[in-house]
Amino acid sequence: MKKVMLLVTVAMLAMGCMAQMSNVKKAKSKANAGGDFEAPDFEGARALIGAAFEDESTKDLTDTWYVAGLIGFKQNRYWYNQAYIGNNNIVARGQGAMEAMKYWPKAAELAQVPNEKGKIDNKTLKDIQNSLVTLYTDNQELAGYSINMNDQKDYKTAYDAMMLHLSIPDLPFMQDPKLQEKLVRDTTYYQYKFYAALFAIQSEMHAESIDLLSELKAHQGEEVASVNMLSVYQFLIQEYQTTGDTLASVAVMNEASNRFPSEPWFIQNLINYHIFHNRQMEAIGLLEEAIKRDPTVAQYYHIKGNLEEDQKMYDAALADFEKALSVDPKLADAAAGMGRVYYNQAVAMNEKATDIQDNKAYNKALQDVKAMFAKSLPFFEKAHELDKANNDGDVEKMNRQYMIILRGLYHRLGMTDKEEAMDALINQ
Repeated sequence: MKKVMLLVTVAMLAMGCMAQMSNVKKAKSKANAGGDFEAPDFEGARALIGAAFEDESTKDLTDTWYVAGLIGFKQNRYWYNQAYIGNNNIVARGQGAMEAMKYWPKAAELAQVPNEKGKIDNKTLKDIQNSLVTLYTDNQELAGYSINMNDQKDYKTAYDAMMLHLSIPDLPFMQDPKLQEKLVRDTTYYQYKFYAALFAIQSEMHAESIDLLSELKAHQGEEVASVNMLSVYQFLIQEYQTTGDTLASVAVMNEASNRFPSEPWFIQNLINYHIFHNRQMEAIGLLEEAIKRDPTVAQYYHIKGNLEEDQKMYDAALADFEKALSVDPKLADAAAGMGRVYYNQAVAMNEKATDIQDNKAYNKALQDVKAMFAKSLPFFEKAHELDKANNDGDVEKMNRQYMIILRGLYHRLGMTDKEEAMDALINQ
């Protein structure tokens, strides 16, 4: 009796397996039904293949995974053909391509597992390979869908679709030399990789964008001719800053500054970084390099003069402020910088003078202080006049600090008329 029950159970299991295999065959038949311009029953096919995935006897079979991908591929091909008659459903077309890529890599892996006779399913493998070549080369289906999703601001889907397109040449079962000849990694391929990085940035997938941008950065050859490498570096710096990796950001800035010496953005940001982190000497060194690259930028001399003044390198500061004015005669801040060098020295001398006990020496020190203040005066006057001209005499737009310093200098130097005139200007 037990033996009879066992046989019945085995028979029922076999019938269940046959039923699920039938679902796989029916799903394949539905996916293949219709012509180029007649829609197969894709949803019916998906329902059948879904049942096969839920059954232990068929969920890991090559045919199950193959047919699941085939449904998506056939949907892509159907809408691809429909586009020729003006019936273009980009979303359904792209989703079909993505569905094929969801299942076929696993199907190809299973197809290469030898059966009990030691043979692989070469027919299925070849069909998958040829179909993926079609997706990659024939209107670049996944890439086109990706760009469309980006236009719709669905950046995550745009990223996923583009990465699937880019992955096809790297799939293990696509490494046959004849296939690789068709799966060209040309300038368009690298342009798409750059797009994928941008989509990752938009999706706040910073690790992924950094990986893609770093890979692009590593290329030097003609294959990346279509990619704006300046933008690659700029976005990579931005991503490192966003993730708080300051050291990596600075390293990329340094590399970019050397790779693109004619592009000032990188060295300027490096200068700002060192100034912000109180590394004046490093910033001065970078400014010297920036000046070598482009000696016509007056702000380089002006900023360098400011830093040198902070380091009490007064002669160097004066020389750089003077050079800044020679490059840009309208640069009021450079004239003010020269005045400030003398003015601050006068303030320091005045503070020291208060400690002098001897009256004669004290009076001599005060004369020296007054003389130093007097040296600063013409430069602040020039700064004020330049500022006035630059702002067409509009007092509200003019630099009040220049006016306040001048009023104080006129007072110190006993120039009462000018002091009163400046006071009136300040208070008008």
